[in-house]
Amino acid sequence: KMRLEDSIRVGLGLGRTISHLPQVFQVSDKISCTFTEIVGAASDYSQGFTNLNITSQMAEIAGGEAEFFYAPTVVSSPALKQKLIAEPSVKKALERARNCDIILQSVGPVDNSALLYLHGYLNDDDLQSLRDMGAVGDALGHYFDASGKPVRTLTDELMIGLELEDLRTVPWSVLIAGGDDKQVAIQAALRGDYFNVLITDEMTAQTLTLEAKNAE
Repeated sequence: KMRLEDSIRVGLGLGRTISHLPQVFQVSDKISCTFTEIVGAASDYSQGFTNLNITSQMAEIAGGEAEFFYAPTVVSSPALKQKLIAEPSVKKALERARNCDIILQSVGPVDNSALLYLHGYLNDDDLQSLRDMGAVGDALGHYFDASGKPVRTLTDELMIGLELEDLRTVPWSVLIAGGDDKQVAIQAALRGDYFNVLITDEMTAQTLTLEAKNAE
């Protein structure tokens, strides 16, 4: 149950890994908690991101409530983003997200499996440019290098939702990720202190532990 209790707020990111949670999540007793979206996810303009939205499902399984973030995941210009985040409803959604007790999020590599690439927000040249700048992974659509430092890109000015720095202020910032293709991104995200809990597979855990020992 991951420390779930009454009145706790759980933030949910968007991603293929996170979208599978309802298949494995279960509770023995109903919990009066709240599941809230931490990025814009409810608009038709999100171009398919809504397919990854599990907020209602998680709330139903737990017996709690769902809070929705009624804004696009990505907008067309930095100016539009600034206007949207100034809107009372969007501002309130961001406040709810920043006040989560737990956040569940994954990371992605910088290749053609990236969600922003698959949904047309990045092209091959963009991916190469990110790699040239040192980016090895992303969380919440915001990129970081191998040491965990943010790699600033235009997408930072287009994404509606929490940012990397926000993950550091959450009591339980949980990274759910595994597999060979994500090991570099996982390691970098942990170096950046964006997460203080890691849920992964045994092989990935062994690899990360060995690399940490070798670095000592």
